[in-house]
Amino acid sequence: MNVDDVRVGGYQLLMLLLLSVNFVIVGMSHALSIFYKHKPDFHCEDDDVLNGTSICTRSSCTFDDANRTSVASDWLLICDREPLLRASGDVYFGGMLLGAIVAGLLMDRIGRLPVLAICLYAQGAMAVALNIAKYYELFLAFRGLQGFFAQGLESSSYVLGIELFPSKHRALVSLLVLSMRSVGFAALAGLNYAVLDWRVLQLVVSLPTTLTVLYIWLIPESARWLLARGRTSHAETAIRRIDGYNSLLGSGGAAPQQPAGRARAATDDRGAEEASPGEADNLLERTGERPRLDLAANAAERAGSEAASGPPGDAAGVRTADEIASLDAPNDLLASAETLSTEVAGSKHGDGRGSGSWIARFLEARFLGRSCAVLVCSWFACSLAFHGLISLPPRMKLDRHASLAIAAAMEIVTFSLGYALISSRLGRRAPLCVSQIIAAVVCLVMAILAATLSEPTAESIAHGKVALLKIGAIANIICFFVLRMLTIELFPTISRGTVLGLCIAAEMFGGLVTPLILMLNNCLTEMKLDISRIAIGIFCICVAFFTLTLQETANLCTLPDTVEDAKISSQKGNMNCNIEETEDEQSEDPEKLRKKLFSEDWVDAGNGIIVNFTENKTMD
Repeated sequence: MNVDDVRVGGYQLLMLLLLSVNFVIVGMSHALSIFYKHKPDFHCEDDDVLNGTSICTRSSCTFDDANRTSVASDWLLICDREPLLRASGDVYFGGMLLGAIVAGLLMDRIGRLPVLAICLYAQGAMAVALNIAKYYELFLAFRGLQGFFAQGLESSSYVLGIELFPSKHRALVSLLVLSMRSVGFAALAGLNYAVLDWRVLQLVVSLPTTLTVLYIWLIPESARWLLARGRTSHAETAIRRIDGYNSLLGSGGAAPQQPAGRARAATDDRGAEEASPGEADNLLERTGERPRLDLAANAAERAGSEAASGPPGDAAGVRTADEIASLDAPNDLLASAETLSTEVAGSKHGDGRGSGSWIARFLEARFLGRSCAVLVCSWFACSLAFHGLISLPPRMKLDRHASLAIAAAMEIVTFSLGYALISSRLGRRAPLCVSQIIAAVVCLVMAILAATLSEPTAESIAHGKVALLKIGAIANIICFFVLRMLTIELFPTISRGTVLGLCIAAEMFGGLVTPLILMLNNCLTEMKLDISRIAIGIFCICVAFFTLTLQETANLCTLPDTVEDAKISSQKGNMNCNIEETEDEQSEDPEKLRKKLFSEDWVDAGNGIIVNFTENKTMD
């Protein structure tokens, strides 16, 4: 059964809409850090200064907006306690870093859907816990756990959404779900403007999580992951369920049903003409299906029993699995000897589907290890450039709610631009390399301008600097969009979640270490140059050229499921997705297959295998 042959219908679109709600939840959770770190205006009575001074005391300060509460006002995180206010963002980033790694490992181990459900309701529970936290230390602990589960929810929802659709729709699905995360940013901006109490806001943000209880049971597990793990019957059930619900929604397909039983051997007195029509339909439906995992075991067992029961020394009376596989049969209905040996070896020694075996095979595949290292460095470099640019003081004085809404809208537009780029003939590598270089050049230019321009001149070109920063931000967003696509496409299903988790962890680590890198300017005060951003820019340019060594995946026909699949796709290079002619050559008309099935020359060998012994004897 080929996952990419599943027809896209109303059921998948409904599932995509439901998964998009998760991204709205994640977007609001991420954006809360902006408002939690906000320091409201306050007045120190002893010193009579606005926003405090180095000698102000917390006991003498009052906040200007008494109607609006915040984390800073609840725990008086001002003056000497102001660094604790910034710690909430670092703790959340640390939670996201760990959550990306743990969720990635669990996704490949226990499945996408269980991780999604656990993270969804765990982050909702943390949102409620934040509302009742009475101590700031407890608030930080809950906030870190919320980041842990929110990132796990984002990663699992993203991978599951990509794998529910055929491979040719992966870029469009990525665009839609990531845009919904930006919708979450904009929604939080409006909610924070309307809700004055941060604790009430936290409860309002958790409301969408409670609504998911009504439909979480409708979301299926990834059939691609089930097939990669060898759970073929469960994958058949999931695919038939999708086809069935598509039929109910008017999108075609078959009615939902359990997988039909295997065809039995037709060697009795009934004759081929009296064979059950249901069995014939079952055989015909399985045309093009990947060989079952139990096919190899059954064939090997059958060959062994025949060898044991056959007359000793009668080599002509014993047919091995290799001999049966060499006989003429309609394509996928007959397993080849190579397939049988591969499946048997995989079941004994592990082919990436057994517990923990994929790790050793992943490390053995050098091309995967090299690609993983390049991608991790690229995610880290993009994160450094992004945080290095946003840490520069903006010149446009806008309300924080309006700034977040504008940034969300710009992100959606930039995602659309990135989708247009990777859907063109440019592919993946060229837009990634160019956008990384643009972001790096912006870092370098901003560092040089800060060192060479006088203050009056800098003020006169303030709007030009803002425009330059926006160009750098757009380039960074395109980088992250393309990097997500490459991470999904380069790595097989059995390790896709793990690698994506490592890459996101590299992104979070970049956000954590950027403030430390920027502190180099304080240590080198005698130098006028912005050494930190110059170093970031040079590093990003170097990494950008390394991304050109990655495999181009724009024309990848199907996502790899195992390490062997990824190795084959990397050896073939660019693969043409227009494979209709190849499919026509490999498949036959159903009427022809039906005639063969009811012909006396073709014998049903069981397990979906039909063989022609007559042609083999004629050739002899």
